Amino acid sequence: MISMWIVVILAMMAVGLGWRASINLKMSGMQRDRMKAYFLAKAGLQRAILELESDKNDFDSLNETWSSGKDHMGKSVFENIGIGEGPGGSFSVGIIDEDSRINVNTAPALLITALLKECGISSEEANGLSEYICLWRGDDNPGYKKEAQPVLFKRSPLMNKAELSAAFECFYERSGRDDYLLQAKALYAKLKDLITVYPAKGEAKVNINTVSAAALKPLIDRALASLRAEGQDISFDPSTLREKILEHREDNNFSDTKLREAIDISGPDETACEMILSKLEESIKTRSREFLITVRAEAAKAGATRLIKCVYDREDDKVVYWSQN
Repeated sequence: MISMWIVVILAMMAVGLGWRASINLKMSGMQRDRMKAYFLAKAGLQRAILELESDKNDFDSLNETWSSGKDHMGKSVFENIGIGEGPGGSFSVGIIDEDSRINVNTAPALLITALLKECGISSEEANGLSEYICLWRGDDNPGYKKEAQPVLFKRSPLMNKAELSAAFECFYERSGRDDYLLQAKALYAKLKDLITVYPAKGEAKVNINTVSAAALKPLIDRALASLRAEGQDISFDPSTLREKILEHREDNNFSDTKLREAIDISGPDETACEMILSKLEESIKTRSREFLITVRAEAAKAGATRLIKCVYDREDDKVVYWSQN
């Protein structure tokens, strides 16, 4: 009986040790696969940076490999790229031009107002929000009406565009809106794909080859508003000019900012078009500097994944923003 009990106890110890060893092996395997996914993601990031650095054109456009994800043969270079033999893993890459968006840290008040109107905000509310945003980011405005209670503006450039949601909440709350949280969230959701906070310093211009139709309209509206503020009497529908720019861009990239030479503006509105394009040329460019790179990697064996998002500054060859899961 003693021998049998000893055998039972030893068997229980063996089972327990085996179970612990199995758990440790699984945890080690999971850690290994997470590390594999991480370095796969970094490999995807380097692949994206290499593609951006190899683009030596004087312009960037949406039909280039970094944007389309396909080479001149139509082969995908960013989607489900496998690494190694067998179930080694794969990564997928997406690149968005940050210079295709409007920089809320440097955009003039007229442009922010036009941008807010594009999101369905009334003229009066857009003007108030625009002034509020300029004060929030640190602009000096001695003519701002003093309120009964001091407003705690951030008074420095936004580090992340999501910070704009806090400014909206503060504005709507002080305006007496009971639904200020929902209103701020809804407005930011409409605005977030049209704005950026890069570059953090220096003059911020928008790439005319990559800007979306929704972001192009405020740029043209701002040019028109600037001309009217200067005393120019212009009655012209800017949507026509936007369509001409987008139509030209489908087949021909803008190699420089001389829009007046590239677009046919002949007709009764030729003078108005030329004046608007001349003003628009001051705020656009054709070659971009900073790009948002998103990489998702997966270790095939265990399905471990890793997501990396970063903003890459091509001119200075450095990462200016980094986020990973």
